[in-house]
Amino acid sequence: MTVPVPGPVPERPNAFPVYLVGLASWFVPLGIQMVLFPWLVAVVLHMDAFAVGVAQAAIMAPSLLFLPLGGLVADRGNPRRLLLRYHLLYATPPLALAVVLWGGGLSYPLLIAYGVVAGSIGAFAVPTRDALLPVMAPKGGLPRAVALATALQFGGQLLGIACASTADRFGPLPLLVLHAALVLLGCFAVARLPDPPPHPPAEHPGFWRSVGEGVSAAAKSDQIWPVLLLNFGVGVFYV
Repeated sequence: MTVPVPGPVPERPNAFPVYLVGLASWFVPLGIQMVLFPWLVAVVLHMDAFAVGVAQAAIMAPSLLFLPLGGLVADRGNPRRLLLRYHLLYATPPLALAVVLWGGGLSYPLLIAYGVVAGSIGAFAVPTRDALLPVMAPKGGLPRAVALATALQFGGQLLGIACASTADRFGPLPLLVLHAALVLLGCFAVARLPDPPPHPPAEHPGFWRSVGEGVSAAAKSDQIWPVLLLNFGVGVFYV
């Protein structure tokens, strides 16, 4: 009897370029938002500097509050499917804001609400996308993949900022539609990514216990703690 010899196991196709496309589809709109949001507060609504600062806090504060929760959700779920949902959700605020602007109903409380919603979605999306990177990176090329992804984040934001600099010329409506369209296009890229390996079954502690264990582990690491402290300082003094 002839025993069939199993053939070579096919390698997983390189999903990293598709991952980068999805990354760009998020950070170019983020660059647009970085300029357009305070521009709407200061130029369209004619608010003072304090009001602009409060609006900026509304869009940035959710990151401090929800990043740990976003990481916990990504650890316990399917990051690819979660990221796809975040893309769909993130396209909603600029479209809603465009409709309000079209109807002439823009107001400061509405922009604050926009900032809180958009900032909260971003806080959940960041750790989810980062959780996918080690899986999508080419085998043995994780450091290079991290460098490319970081460069693309900054490059995408710069491109978005350049687009938003045309707000005085073209108005905010085309930019808001472009923002939403790019995020929705990213859904196609995320949908093409393979699912990461499932998490092994384990008992999960509560949210606050998980956060405490993470902070404790970081505090004991000579490599992680200085980086966290530096990032915290940059975030506080930059804002």
